[in-house]
Amino acid sequence: MKESIRLPLGVALAGFVFTFFLSLSRNILSTSLIRGLLSAALLFLLGLAVKWILGVLSAPPAPNLSDALRDMPDDQNDVGRSLDLTTPAEDDELNRLIMHQEPAEPSFEPLKPPKLTTKTEQSAQHLADALRTMSEE
Repeated sequence: MKESIRLPLGVALAGFVFTFFLSLSRNILSTSLIRGLLSAALLFLLGLAVKWILGVLSAPPAPNLSDALRDMPDDQNDVGRSLDLTTPAEDDELNRLIMHQEPAEPSFEPLKPPKLTTKTEQSAQHLADALRTMSEE
């Protein structure tokens, strides 16, 4: 474990020192420390990412799949190598279903909306009283 984080820790420490001393000339001590710690954290994560990418790139190649298939018994050698994309023929069954269906006659029923009714004419005196009542509230 120590070997795996030695490089990122070294990069983070160098980044902290560099950022801290450059920031110290123009900022107060606490601001310089915060900026140095932030740069150290970011450089540590960047160092881990670079180390991981280099590890993936330098890893030995995966074993060849054809070698693994050659070592398998013959009865399992063809398993998963082909894909059957054909569907069973259902033409006879569909034709039988279509022939036995009776054509449905379209039955049209118009909508029956409710009739609109109008209220009887209110007297002008009654409407004026309602308006006065509403305006008083």
